[in-house]
Amino acid sequence: EIFILQHTGVEVVYYLKLFGVTPGILVFTLLYARISQMTSRDERFNVVVLYFLAFFLLAHLVLLPNLEVLRPDSLVDNLTISFHKLKNLWDVIRYWPLSLFYIHAEAWGTVGLGVLFWTFANEITSLEQSKRLYSFLSLGASTGVTVSGILLKCFDANVGLTLAFVLILLSLTLVVYNLFARDINQHPSLYQLPSERTTPEAQPKSGVPQLSLIDSFKLLSKSRPLALIAILVIIYGTTINLFESIWQSKVKELVTSLGDDCLLANVYGIRSIYESIVSVILVLFFSQPIMNRGWRFAASVTPVIILVATVVLFVFMHFQSALDSMATSWGTNSLSLAVTFGLANMVFIKATKFILFDPTKEQAYIPLEEEARVRGKAVVDGVGMRIGRSLGSLLLTVILIPTLGSINDAKLYILLFIIIMLILWLRLVKILSIELKTTSITD
Repeated sequence: EIFILQHTGVEVVYYLKLFGVTPGILVFTLLYARISQMTSRDERFNVVVLYFLAFFLLAHLVLLPNLEVLRPDSLVDNLTISFHKLKNLWDVIRYWPLSLFYIHAEAWGTVGLGVLFWTFANEITSLEQSKRLYSFLSLGASTGVTVSGILLKCFDANVGLTLAFVLILLSLTLVVYNLFARDINQHPSLYQLPSERTTPEAQPKSGVPQLSLIDSFKLLSKSRPLALIAILVIIYGTTINLFESIWQSKVKELVTSLGDDCLLANVYGIRSIYESIVSVILVLFFSQPIMNRGWRFAASVTPVIILVATVVLFVFMHFQSALDSMATSWGTNSLSLAVTFGLANMVFIKATKFILFDPTKEQAYIPLEEEARVRGKAVVDGVGMRIGRSLGSLLLTVILIPTLGSINDAKLYILLFIIIMLILWLRLVKILSIELKTTSITD
């Protein structure tokens, strides 16, 4: 995303998310399902990682170093003249190597980490072990975010160094996995219960029949609680996408005014580092007291925090020009304060998501029937968030940006839409708490 913003505007990112990332993730998901049917666990892991390793190597050696040469400027210029309102979409085509790289980066996060890793973890971990070990895996993910933030700051948005480091890590992933897989095959009893699995490619623990993607979506329509959970996930994806768009527009404006592209990497690096730090602090001191107040209370904290952050950010941006004199006395300017304030809000929103939204969402699955809990969860978690982000991008790219010109010009409408979505979110939490009808979960 940093590399995209270095060459284009914030609006281009959301056109790319809607018209590039969303269909791209769907294609990757279908291909992954096909590969899963044709290969064993170890072969599947190696094929997927090798594909991403090959693509990122191609991007490192050919696509990104020759970005200027590969740009179809004459074609895009003609399209921009003929259809000017879609100029941001044409920039997606103009910088197609960057767009293709961004799509694969997003796909790695979804397929490589969200699906490939957790499928492997679930295959070799018993239910009792998962209760004890999965929290450590989440802590490892948080540590990874911190490290990535530090590296972004160190590399100063140098795409060559960043990709070289990615290639090294992917190569190490292949080596470590295959050493791990060899040990699993030699000592299967250490990784899985013999009564649950007799081979690495054994059947799922539950007796729930395998459902197609369409059947899984039909399951959502049959289970009211499951449908409500899906809507909450979609609302979260939409609101965070819209909130982030306003902050990103201010970051891009600040970078342009200072003429310092390295500032992008610095800001994103700081964000990753502080997200992890704040998450750890909230987990240690605030998570348990909030969860002890009951499911509905804990589930309502995330939308309330986003609502407060949205209103405060709107007030700050509305009076931004009036704060110039005060900012000058502090040795800065109102635009820098807006970026800093938005960064703080993003950090707390993401941290709250990790420690409250995700745990309460997982608790909401517990009272459901087994079929809804197993198959419905796969659809909600795998597709729901992507649909939410697509809806946010759709609102920006199809309605607001073509009508008003830019995200900055549309910020009032974006903020009002976020507030409406958050009010709906709180209402749905109340309805879901009643639907679950399990006092140990809801209160």
